[in-house]
Amino acid sequence: NGWIVVSINYRLCPRVRVYPEQLMDCKLALKWVRENIAQYGGNPNFVVCGGESAGGHLSTLLALTPNEPEYQPGFEKVDTTLQGCVNLYGVMDLTDHKDIYSNKGGQFKKFMEKLVMQRKFNENEDLYKKASPFWRVDLVDQLPRIMVVHGTIDTLVPYEDGREFFRQLTKRREKEAQGLELAHVSHTVHSKDQF
Repeated sequence: NGWIVVSINYRLCPRVRVYPEQLMDCKLALKWVRENIAQYGGNPNFVVCGGESAGGHLSTLLALTPNEPEYQPGFEKVDTTLQGCVNLYGVMDLTDHKDIYSNKGGQFKKFMEKLVMQRKFNENEDLYKKASPFWRVDLVDQLPRIMVVHGTIDTLVPYEDGREFFRQLTKRREKEAQGLELAHVSHTVHSKDQF
C-alpha cells in the first residue's frame, strides 16, 4: 500500500556525456528495478521516476524514450516504459529554440557544448534535440503521466523552460500532464530546504 523508493546514480559530466551515456545509465537502473523490486515489496509493473535539476532532465528523458533499443544495448527486450514521472526544475530544451537563456550572455550554450554534450551545437543540432525532452513529446505513442514542478524565480533553469515543456505536453495530452508553479521559489539546489 505504500511506496518503495530506489535512489539511483549515473555517471557525471564531463566523465561521460549526458546524451546518450547518462540516459543509458538510467535505463540500466530501470532494468534493475524491474528485475528486483518485487523482492522489496514493490510492483515491477508500476514504476514512476523523478529527479531534480539534472535528475529532472534525465527522469523526463527516461519517461520519453520507452523501449528504444539504441539506449538499451544488451538489454533491448527489457520493458523501459514508465507509469509516471516527476520533473523538478530540469532543463527541458537543450537547443534553447525560444532563446530563453539569452539573458545568460551565451553561457548556457557554452556550458552545454563544453561539459554536458561535449559537442558543438551548430554541428550537432539533431543530437541536442534528441537529448531534449521538449522535442520528444510527439515521438512517444503512450505518454506516461508527467508532473512538471518549477520555481518562478529560478535563475539557473529559467521558469519559461519548464513552462514551454508543460505547454508542449498539454498540447498532446492534457490529462497526462500536471504542472506546479512555485511562486517566488528559485532553483532549489540539491535538497536544500527552501519551502
